[in-house]
Amino acid sequence: MTVLNAQQVQMQIDGVTITISDTTKVKIDGNFRMFTTAQIDNDGLIEIGGYFINSGTSDGFINRNNKGELLLKRTATPTFISGNVPLYFEKLTLDNPQGIDYSNDIFIENELEFINGKLYSPNDFVIILNDNGNTIIGANNSNYITGKMRQYVINSQSYDFPIGSQSDYKPATLNIQNIGTSNFIEAEFIPETVTPTNLILDSTNITTFLNSGFWRFDNPTANDVLFDLTATSNGHINGGNTAAEHALFRRTNGTWENAGTHNNATQSGNLNNAITAKKTDVQGSGDFIIGRGEYTIATNPVLHGNFKFINAFQFSSDLDIEFIGLENMDYQVHLIDLNGRIIETQKVANFSTSKHINFDVANLSTNIYIIAISTVDFLFTKQIFID
Repeated sequence: MTVLNAQQVQMQIDGVTITISDTTKVKIDGNFRMFTTAQIDNDGLIEIGGYFINSGTSDGFINRNNKGELLLKRTATPTFISGNVPLYFEKLTLDNPQGIDYSNDIFIENELEFINGKLYSPNDFVIILNDNGNTIIGANNSNYITGKMRQYVINSQSYDFPIGSQSDYKPATLNIQNIGTSNFIEAEFIPETVTPTNLILDSTNITTFLNSGFWRFDNPTANDVLFDLTATSNGHINGGNTAAEHALFRRTNGTWENAGTHNNATQSGNLNNAITAKKTDVQGSGDFIIGRGEYTIATNPVLHGNFKFINAFQFSSDLDIEFIGLENMDYQVHLIDLNGRIIETQKVANFSTSKHINFDVANLSTNIYIIAISTVDFLFTKQIFID
């Protein structure tokens, strides 16, 4: 059965069962609605150009064997999936650049495919029952889940969590080492700005969190899963100058902490570009965020171990830089914009350990800038805001 032509064709079924064979495509240009005990035994393809609404009392699709596909295809306006009961799909394909909203939980037994558009709900879950790790395809910067997600998991398997905010894609991958007593992980991205307090990684002060939000991974009934986490931030405006300045941190019981194993070599991205951070051997879920520390390179770390950045203070058009360095050591202090252009360089040469330098910033636009302090075998960088 194929329904074509008219733009506003609707289809409603009430109290009956429809069987669609694996060689059949049903195309409905308008909305599709189910009532009372209506059911569909679908081994083929149902393409809907409008809304999918289950107003009945059953989950809608019966005899599910991972063959049936529901395609929501529309271009001009958003569409939605809703139901009086949770909705079970063998394969759900989304092709609407305007987005698809859903109400009530959506269960995916085989595959979720993104062609175009975001899948959104503020309260309900997209629940991936398939635990083989290859369930979600086609996610990218334009196509992802902006609500809550639950993925069922097994040992020694990796899972993609294509989540994000309404404006930015924040994908994450969990490599499950041991599920413990958990058999699923819930995830969402929360676009809230938070600030680190007394947080140190490898003797480096963590001074900033990326200002686009954090990931929340949870299992309400268990918290003993062991995993590796890779997460990518987009949409922030305060990334570090180099990839090595970044690391993932976890919050449990209200406190941000260094959990798992960090390796500078596994981080990538910088500044306002996509930044990816990774932690391995993380025990237990929680909130996760990418932090940024002061960045220092010293080929002779013992010699420069007492270096300390004190302050960068702006008073009107003057920017005062204060730091403690080596006595009788000449330092160069560079003021750099986010494009890497050196605005000004000054040399600090005095016979004390306390160093001061001033920049005239009267003609600079309000933005984030980089202070770089260097000698022949030492480099320290820090981002500052100039108003």
